[in-house]
Amino acid sequence: MEININCGAFGKMFGVPCETVDKYLKLANENQLKVLLLFLRYSGQNISFSQAAKFLNISESAVADSIDFWKKTSLFENINTGKITTDTPRESIISPSTLADMSKSKAEFEEVHSMIEKTIGRKLNNQEIQGISYIHNELGYENASIVTIFKYCSSIGKLNINYVVQIASSWKEEGIIKLSDVTQKVDTLMNGNAYKSKIYKLFKLKNAMTSNQEEFVELWHRKGYSDEILKLAYENAIERINKVNFKYINTTLLNWEKSGIKTPADLKKYNNKKKYSSDDESDLEKYKQLANNFGDIK
Repeated sequence: MEININCGAFGKMFGVPCETVDKYLKLANENQLKVLLLFLRYSGQNISFSQAAKFLNISESAVADSIDFWKKTSLFENINTGKITTDTPRESIISPSTLADMSKSKAEFEEVHSMIEKTIGRKLNNQEIQGISYIHNELGYENASIVTIFKYCSSIGKLNINYVVQIASSWKEEGIIKLSDVTQKVDTLMNGNAYKSKIYKLFKLKNAMTSNQEEFVELWHRKGYSDEILKLAYENAIERINKVNFKYINTTLLNWEKSGIKTPADLKKYNNKKKYSSDDESDLEKYKQLANNFGDIK
């Protein structure tokens, strides 16, 4: 299996020594990996044990134990142990306010992750977490909007993170970022999907619609054709050409619309009028033919 990660999509990057994976990934525990990644991320900056413990949500002793683990390897010397300190936060380049923002951001992400996991009914994987980070940091969506996008994608059975990111990106191009705009967009799409499902039932379709057929459905949805008129147009197609042809049905609907037909009652009245008109013309032709048989009567 080949996995491709779009590294450029996730903003700033930092390096991780290859030996971390090659030699120590199987040996290091969760806390040890967390500590290593934190100090690699802020390489060259002073970070106290208390700051690291607070940010990683582990004890200071766990931070110290993790550092001891990495000191026994050939890695830790490469991230400047002189910058790891037990001094007070005031001597650190990462200020208390910055650390507070980091912690708040971490808490917010944990909250949105939890909400999305409830929506999709499982734990998020790393690629999905990175995708959520991209939607938030790079595209500028707030957590509530991200959750709404995930709920929509879940409702249509398309929870692939690449699809979710694609949806968010396309909506941003439309200027749809605020929660109110996202909610309105989702409502519009959901109504369209419900209308599409209705067409499936009315036309007794079994196969997936083509893009051309979906365009007709969107047109009918915008025009607001009722269930009754759609059903009559479908039955008319079956009666006349013995198949479901969207183009034929669309032509029928447009002709009815031009004739002011909006309900089954309108269609019945129209057909009766057409029938009587046709009968009158037929009687006139018969009269003319009869008259001609008896001479120059006009």
